[in-house]
Parts: sequence; structure tokens; C-alpha cells
Amino acid sequence: MNIKIFILKIVVNNSALFKPYARHWMKPICQFLVSRETGGKGFHYFLRDLCTLLIQWSEEYSPDDTEYENLCSQVMNYLIMQAADKSKLIFNINIEILATLMLKWKHLITIDKQLLEKMLMVSDSKEGSHLYKMTGIQVLALAVSFNVSVLTADELKAKREAGSKVAGEFKIDSENDRLFKSLLSLQDLRKKQLIFASSEALGKILGHQPELLIKALDFIRLNEQKESRHDIYVNVIERITRYFPEMLV
Repeated sequence: MNIKIFILKIVVNNSALFKPYARHWMKPICQFLVSRETGGKGFHYFLRDLCTLLIQWSEEYSPDDTEYENLCSQVMNYLIMQAADKSKLIFNINIEILATLMLKWKHLITIDKQLLEKMLMVSDSKEGSHLYKMTGIQVLALAVSFNVSVLTADELKAKREAGSKVAGEFKIDSENDRLFKSLLSLQDLRKKQLIFASSEALGKILGHQPELLIKALDFIRLNEQKESRHDIYVNVIERITRYFPEMLV
């Protein structure tokens, strides 16, 4: 593994020299990223360097065939798990890297719905739970913005067996979808930062699927009445309407 890291550091430090051969380096770099033996813990600096390299090289080569669907999806889901960080600066950098890769690979990747559900519903007793929740919110919002598929393993398998389109199609199946309900449940939290971020993500989803509005409004109104949090309710509506102004019509 040390040899792999050594070689990849040479590639990173001489990116312009290796750029014409990006097509041949894409697969081994992605395989290294998901190997979980990358020379450190979490979304460390070398992972960021490699992701930045892939982004820079995308001008030269961007995968566009089914061979890379699983591999690029594995990379994205692994990076999502590692993105949370106590440093606001590093966290924002990690999210920006996820956003850029997601935009480049939106026609290929599928985000693990169960992973996002777990991040949104992580127990408040777990250390850093608010960071995992915020990561899940941000990734979900990006998936809506870029129309990236978010599916469970069973949903992914069913689509493939049916010959249906897999990547490049964000959709909440129904108002009873567990991911959608997990997002709504964040309105019960005490941290305003999470409430408002989840409200913006909800606005993006409603802009994409306005048929979910009634379920969302019922939950938000019930929560406001239960907690008597009128000030938060006003801010929630304002955040939603940034992306779904039709809510006020």
C-alpha cells in the first residue's frame, strides 16, 4: 500500500504531465479511494488531493460508460461517509469537492439512500451527530439540484432488472418515502442551523416534486403548533420558498 501511495503522490505532484493519460489513471485512482487503506483516517488531505486531481482531469477525460457506474458510485458514497469534520472550513471544502464530483458524474452515480437516511436519523447522543445530519442534508440538496439518483440497494437492483434508467434521475417515490420522512423529522430538532438547512433542502425537493407539498405542510404546521415556535416557523417557510416560491401562491 505504501508503494501505491508513493506512486499516486508522484502523479498528484506532476498532474499536468500525467493529464494526457487521465483515461488510464481514472480506474486505479478510484479503486484506491475506496480501498479504505489510503494512508489516513476520514477525508484527509491526500484524499482531497486525489479528488481535486480527478476534477481537474475531467476536462481531459470524464467516464461515460456503465463500466464506471458502480466504481464512481462507490467513491461518492465513501466520500459522503467521510465528509463530516469539526472544522467548518474543512467541512465546507469537503462538501465543495462532493458537489463538484457529483456534478461531473451525475450521469453515472447513484447515491445510497439508506446511507442518507442513517445520517439524517443518527442519534443525538452520538458524538458529532449534528455534523452527520448536516452532511446528509447537504448531499440530499445537491442530489436534487443535479438530478442525481438516490436509491436503496433493492431499488437499484429492481431498476436494473427492469432495464430502467438508473442514474441521472432524482425522485422521491411517495410522501411515505423513508428518506423524505427523515428529512421532515429534522424540523423537530433544537438546532436552528439544521432546521433551516433541511428547510432549504425541502424547498428544492418541492420544486422538483410539488405533489409532496401537502405532506410537508401538514408536518411543519403540526410541529409549529406543538412547540409554539412561531419564529422558527416563519424562517422555515422563508427558506422553503427560496426554492419553491409557488408555496405562497
